[in-house]
Amino acid sequence: MPLNSRQKAVGKCPICGKHPDWFNDVPLRAFCWGTDKHPHEEMTRIVPGVAQPYGLGGKTKWMTATKFESQLTDAWTRTERLTDSNGNDL
Repeated sequence: MPLNSRQKAVGKCPICGKHPDWFNDVPLRAFCWGTDKHPHEEMTRIVPGVAQPYGLGGKTKWMTATKFESQLTDAWTRTERLTDSNGNDL
């Protein structure tokens, strides 16, 4: 099966070496869990460059989904402390 532009942009999963076939979220992310015979921990990567449909994506890298989610939580916590619920600076 030929690769689409998003699969080419994110490249192969560093764990199993296959191109991802599942994309979801905003910004668009690729996901890989391995194969049925050789599953692995969930890996994810934000679609980089012009292949990102939600604005021009920058440089990204593959990481475990757990690490990705913790980065989001850390960023939210830092933002939460600096702004009120309406987004105004404290």
